[in-house]
Amino acid sequence: KDNLTKAQMGEANRLYEDTKQEYESIEEQVDTMDASIETYNRKLTETSMLKQQLENQIALLKEQIHSARMNDEHYANRAQSIERELSEREEQLGTLISDQTRLQAELDSGRKAETLEKENLNKLQIRIASSSDIEKNQNDIREILGNRASTKAQIQKFDTMMEQIQVRKSGLNQRYFGAQSEAGLQKEQYETFYAELKEVSDQIISFAEEKKNYESQIQELQKSLNEKNEQIRASQSAYHREHSRLESLRNMTERYDGYGNSIKRVMDNRSHEKGLLGVVADIIKVEKKYETAIETALGGSIQNIVTDNEQTAKRMIEFLKKNKFGRATFLPLTQIRSHGGI
Repeated sequence: KDNLTKAQMGEANRLYEDTKQEYESIEEQVDTMDASIETYNRKLTETSMLKQQLENQIALLKEQIHSARMNDEHYANRAQSIERELSEREEQLGTLISDQTRLQAELDSGRKAETLEKENLNKLQIRIASSSDIEKNQNDIREILGNRASTKAQIQKFDTMMEQIQVRKSGLNQRYFGAQSEAGLQKEQYETFYAELKEVSDQIISFAEEKKNYESQIQELQKSLNEKNEQIRASQSAYHREHSRLESLRNMTERYDGYGNSIKRVMDNRSHEKGLLGVVADIIKVEKKYETAIETALGGSIQNIVTDNEQTAKRMIEFLKKNKFGRATFLPLTQIRSHGGI
């Protein structure tokens, strides 16, 4: 028998069972942590992929915004050019109208002069018909003929001017109508460009809002990613801590800490002595509610060493005596009967 008291043996057995239960609980926690870590890693991968997709969409939106801004500048420049052309056409139209008015005034003046010359001719003819002085009449006739020739020349001059005025008037009308048509066309183009410019501006505003939303989503995802990474780090730290504790408890169990020195010495030979099956506490499995009763009933026998046969037990007894490691109780399976032990 070893030197441990029954209370110490009971405490050691309870420690062993608690260690086993804690070991099983830790294994369950480790499995749960592994599953959580796998889930977090999967979510991390999905989040990274989503982040990459959003970054690609943002890059595409930036390129579209840049292109829209280039189109905006192009349409703005085109609109300014059309406005300048419209202004020039309006100035040309004003000049043409002014020229038309001046030529019309000249035409009216020529017509008035022709009417006045005709009146003078009629007056001279009347004077010729009423005059009795032939010589004087001849002079008057010569003067009249001279005036008539001058008047015809002036009339021809005015007719030529009228023709020129009509030609210029026709040209001015054509230019006027052409300028009006071109001004209308340019106005339509201006309105079209202005509508396109407004549409592009609206797209830029929409893209900017969409970009802002994407950036907000990325920030939320990044925040969630950081939280998940922190949870993973905490889980990994807890896992390593519990794993270290589990290894420590496993080592204590394998070294039979809490048992007597003789029992530990015997159990150290399990690697080359296959007949050592373990102590009673290793072999007996009961429900937790019966543990105290079984420990009380077994008492110190709970640390008895179970062997496959008597030969193994004898070898271990000889081993203890030879090395002066103390005493231990052995239970060979070949000697165990239902009504008692050895």
